[in-house]
Amino acid sequence: MDFFEKYRPKCLADIAGQSRHVAWLRDQVRSRRNESVLISGPTGSGKTSAGLAYARAILCEQPLDGDCCGRCEPCVSFEGLSRRPILNFHKLECGENGTIEAIKDILKTARISPLGGRRRIFVFDEVHGLSRTATDALLRVMEQPPKWTRFILLTDQPQRLSRALRSRLHQMAFNELTAAEGGKLLRRVCTAERLPHDDEAIGELFKRTGGSARDLLRAIEGLMPLGAVTTETLLELFNETANTSISAVLNSVMKEDFAALARALLAWSRPASDKARSVHDFMVSAYLRFNQIDEHVGARPDPTDAAAIAVKAVGSATIVSTAVDEYWEQLLGILAPSATTTDAQLLMVLKRASRFLNPVTPTPLLPTSLPKDARTFRPVSSPTLTKGRYLNWADIRPFWDMGTFLPQHHGRLFNVRVSISGDLGFSHREQTNLVIALTHKLGMQIRYWNGGGQDSFHWMVFYESCPDRPPAVRLLMSIPGHYGQLALHWLKTKFIPEWTQLKGTIAFQVSSRLNCKRSVCLKFHWQSIRLLSRSLDPNAMEWSEDGRRQPLVDLLRIPTRWQAEYLTTRKQKKRGQSATLTPLAMKRAGNLQMPLLSAVEDRVWGAVDQGWVLEEYEARRLESG
Repeated sequence: MDFFEKYRPKCLADIAGQSRHVAWLRDQVRSRRNESVLISGPTGSGKTSAGLAYARAILCEQPLDGDCCGRCEPCVSFEGLSRRPILNFHKLECGENGTIEAIKDILKTARISPLGGRRRIFVFDEVHGLSRTATDALLRVMEQPPKWTRFILLTDQPQRLSRALRSRLHQMAFNELTAAEGGKLLRRVCTAERLPHDDEAIGELFKRTGGSARDLLRAIEGLMPLGAVTTETLLELFNETANTSISAVLNSVMKEDFAALARALLAWSRPASDKARSVHDFMVSAYLRFNQIDEHVGARPDPTDAAAIAVKAVGSATIVSTAVDEYWEQLLGILAPSATTTDAQLLMVLKRASRFLNPVTPTPLLPTSLPKDARTFRPVSSPTLTKGRYLNWADIRPFWDMGTFLPQHHGRLFNVRVSISGDLGFSHREQTNLVIALTHKLGMQIRYWNGGGQDSFHWMVFYESCPDRPPAVRLLMSIPGHYGQLALHWLKTKFIPEWTQLKGTIAFQVSSRLNCKRSVCLKFHWQSIRLLSRSLDPNAMEWSEDGRRQPLVDLLRIPTRWQAEYLTTRKQKKRGQSATLTPLAMKRAGNLQMPLLSAVEDRVWGAVDQGWVLEEYEARRLESG
């Protein structure tokens, strides 16, 4: 039998950890208030178990100290929850069936008084999976719920729920188990299964598995055939398989064999975050062995693999003229694990590590010039530019992050660019008012064309002031393709004539790529980001994919003919963006376990123009169903 089901808590007293929340739930049962709740937390933290135990205690005919008695008819009915329905208890798997049709039947039932009881309980598992209309219907019922209904909402993504819905529930955020709580659970299960164990092995097992109760029970289940929980059996369960997989991965990394690397990762049947942590721990151990420190961190490296990595690192550090210790630190930084790493991210990280471990012999950077009639983007060095007033990388980087975020999390590209210039008297206040009017009115127009419904409209603006030019505004917009021509017509026949008549010295230039081939749209998107980055400091240096330090303007392929000094103005807003492109939106996306895959962050400069972020968006959309 599956250990997770076998040892799933049947009552509130059996829930591991979460003592503060359990105490509150028991107090609700004692007082018979039985408030509706929203239980959130990471996968495996016990949300569903707690929700079912709370429902069981509410429906219990004779609760004992705020918990179910386990003997009455409703309590006994919960033992067969998966086989037959329970009177006055209703559960909806929103991830599988979150449509408005599914929830309508549930909400009709909510208005019917319970049969033979005081309460009717509704449990919505993975409630973030409800469609927007279904969520609205649920909210309407919860605004004025029948006195006999209680709702238990479960999710690992509470930020996807509206504030209005969350405000009508008591919110409980479950955490993963601590080492003490996890150890207590493991010892209890080992005792029940008569599985020999020792405290050192229990602690090591928790360290390797983490604070998910589900993962802990799965690990114990895997150790059952080995007959005990000891350091030796843990090595047999984790390290032998892991070391074989790590060896295959690292050999591919050192040889720059990316096809073999992809195959090795695919054959390694562990979550991507576990793979990333194992590779990083392995490399840390190899580094400690290289420095003759007799300690092990995480996986114990095979001496042959450790020696090969050490030799490779020393040789590579010599090529790029970097101290060996500093080179190791940079390599370990590249491989730093993340709890939300995906297989695609891990492959990109390892490819970056491979290029870092296999640098080419540096050659002098010779100045090159761009032909006068050149219209294509090519990397060029810029040593001839005089040092002036330029924007640093911290000022420019948000453009590249947002340019990556838009296709990756919205599946969209910037397809309209508006450049607005004026005379020297074109003040920043006038520029700001113009942008506010344009984006607000166009947003209202798109909503009108869509019949009053919401449709995504994204924009980003940069206020530019250069010494040799009048001030200008660069506005990038992502307009839904089916409204693109309407938007251009509105701009050219309504908005632009209105503002040029108001202030005749303003000139508008509109460029667009609507309903074009994907390659053309991608080029326009990144051209626009480069245009906003033209005042990047030409002296800023970064590591290239082949392990050399080069001017960042060359790595980003910003044409020399575009590069210009930037005139700073105090209290001037340098850039702005729509609400859906802000750092807060990026943070929320990260909370959805979909962090930003950034060519800028990972220094995979060659991937910028290849549409890889659109492919990532499509893959995530398919995964989410």
